[in-house]
Amino acid sequence: MVASSKLLSAEEALQIITQSAPPSPTEIVGLSRAAGRILRQPVFADRDFPPFDRVTMDGIAIAYAAFAQGNRQFRIAHTVMAGSVPPPLTHPTECVEIMTGAPLPHGADTVVRYEDLALHGSIAVIKPEATVVPQQNVHRRASDATAQSLLINTGCMLTASQIAVAAACGYHTLAVSRLPKTAIVSTGDELVPIETHPEPHQIRQSNMYMLAAQLLPYGIEAEMIHVADQPQTIIDTLMPLLEQCELIILSGGVSAGKADYIPTLLKEAGIEILFHGVQQKPGKPLLFGKSHRTTVFGLPGNPVSAFMCMKRYVTAWLQKYLLQNAPLPTYACLAANVSSPPALTYFLPVQSFTDQHGKVWAVPQAGSGSGDFVNLLAANAFLVLPPSQTPFQKGETFALLPF
Repeated sequence: MVASSKLLSAEEALQIITQSAPPSPTEIVGLSRAAGRILRQPVFADRDFPPFDRVTMDGIAIAYAAFAQGNRQFRIAHTVMAGSVPPPLTHPTECVEIMTGAPLPHGADTVVRYEDLALHGSIAVIKPEATVVPQQNVHRRASDATAQSLLINTGCMLTASQIAVAAACGYHTLAVSRLPKTAIVSTGDELVPIETHPEPHQIRQSNMYMLAAQLLPYGIEAEMIHVADQPQTIIDTLMPLLEQCELIILSGGVSAGKADYIPTLLKEAGIEILFHGVQQKPGKPLLFGKSHRTTVFGLPGNPVSAFMCMKRYVTAWLQKYLLQNAPLPTYACLAANVSSPPALTYFLPVQSFTDQHGKVWAVPQAGSGSGDFVNLLAANAFLVLPPSQTPFQKGETFALLPF
């Protein structure tokens, strides 16, 4: 595919990016390192869950039929702790004192909690006000899942609850998507290290830290490099990265200024530019390309543009590359009238919230343009306003891109 001089729509750009993502290889990791990774194997129950009739309250196990016949006093025949094999209940006038997590003794079907008992030595008396129903306080065998049933499907980002289920099923390792080796390269002679005191004409390097932070939920720890606006320095930096990395994210140098060398240098380095420029606000100069092994994003240097393009496009590429299940779409109602330039998809910074009726609203956050990243502190999402209309009216519903 050859890049066109015509600007793509935001949807066309997203489609090209996701269609260009190769599937990541699979690797095996220990369960303790699997959280946050994308699962590439199904997880099956190796036995029933729970594997036995499990007691859920401390108390006594009885045969309900004895209670139904009027018996309120039971002799404690045994005391059973969790992890023990309980002796059977052999006589209806007897009970087994039992603790949470223990298997229900054979011959018993109901557990009465301590709070509903009066204990007199080896005699347990059920209080008159106590409510006792058949099978209460018993977690029945296979009521959660049966042996060999599918519990966790592929494509999910593993959470703590899924890790717990996998551990309970005996999975000490899991197959997951291998993370791409990633480099973030920022350009700009006006940028100085964050630990230095900038001169009035300088600013600290913040974009690459912001971009790296957006990768951390996936477990990706990117190499961060800053280069001066000098073509030879940039190309010398890029060439080894193109052989080492599956993903390179460039910040700055992709617009139409005299120091914006990135598009030309990428072509010289053998990168096929799939597109350069998107009909959107912010982030119009977005560039996307690839080589035989590396995917390259050229993000605008303005921080809000870089932030939005990272969230919208790089994340979408990552999800496809890692074979992550696509998230469900999210929508919100515009909380105020808004106008935008025609023919551009407008990613409007908003503060979204849910009202008392369960309706999601998006409150526009006024800012000073794509250089005003302080404005992002007041926002938690972008509202995606389509290019097919303007102005936009309060109460209209649009797609929401939460961050």
